[in-house]
Amino acid sequence: MKIERNLLLDYQAACKMLPNVKPRVVSNILNSLLDRVRSQVDILHMTADTPEPTIEYCGITLSLSDIHSIRDTPDFGRIKTPPQGARILISLYQAGGLFSERDKKAKVEAVHDELIAYSESEAALIDKTLAIKEAQRKAKEEREERINNPQNLSVTDFTYSLLNDIFFAHLGKCTGQQEMNIGGIPVTKTVLPYRSNSGKSQDFEVVFEFTDENGESQQISKSSMYAGNRRNDADRNHGLPNSRGYR
Repeated sequence: MKIERNLLLDYQAACKMLPNVKPRVVSNILNSLLDRVRSQVDILHMTADTPEPTIEYCGITLSLSDIHSIRDTPDFGRIKTPPQGARILISLYQAGGLFSERDKKAKVEAVHDELIAYSESEAALIDKTLAIKEAQRKAKEEREERINNPQNLSVTDFTYSLLNDIFFAHLGKCTGQQEMNIGGIPVTKTVLPYRSNSGKSQDFEVVFEFTDENGESQQISKSSMYAGNRRNDADRNHGLPNSRGYR
């Protein structure tokens, strides 16, 4: 099972827990190992039954997936090292395989206890991941219940995001005004479009207005990113240059 990414250790932090090791050097070594493994693969003749190629390095047998597990690279964000990758990283370090040829004086020392403990934490992190997913599932169910049954809500439940989802689910998207009864309270939604100065894109100001249980008028809103643009400002001639005769 894939562990929740936020629970994983940063690759740079993992490298720094290995005494006398430079993260940049480790990355270069791993890239070199990947090239060695890939050089054994005949892509044109690979099938589903083709065994994963491996190499020997410092007395350790490494596959392509072993090396990739050390650096879990996302589409964006920081590179992470899962516990499995940390175990392989520790083995390579203890075998003396993470030093450059120039680091003649570098030597293997005791690995930080924190990294060792992390490398053994896979089962615990899987349990935490399952707990997170279960909490997310419950939160999603509760939100869907609120959206599908807005009559059960109270004013204290009102947020911009929830009201917007309720209106969209029951009345669809719009510009102008819509009105719904939510939790026994009439709520008016007003949507005003604003354009960018170029006129090529637009964004909306959205305002929800209602009277709370104490008889006081309330407003929840989201402003448009283009609200302050010249094009949307009559005092600045809606962005049209006066020098060209626009009035």
